[in-house]
Amino acid sequence: MGPPNLQRGDFIYILSGCSLPIVLRPCGKKWERRFRLVGECYIHSIMHAEALEWQGNRDVKGLEMEIVTIY
Repeated sequence: MGPPNLQRGDFIYILSGCSLPIVLRPCGKKWERRFRLVGECYIHSIMHAEALEWQGNRDVKGLEMEIVTIY
């Protein structure tokens, strides 16, 4: 479940220090990795830091650490 203005192509991020996953929308040039904050979301089974436990698991696709700029 997410904000009403959720769109295809939005990304879900788990930010250090945030209590909920957030939805970010790319803005600017692709290589800049800039995002706008869309809102918070709910994803069953990752609401209590479970995603951090997956970090070393090669079976989980798309989970990686990165630095992003939010505008």
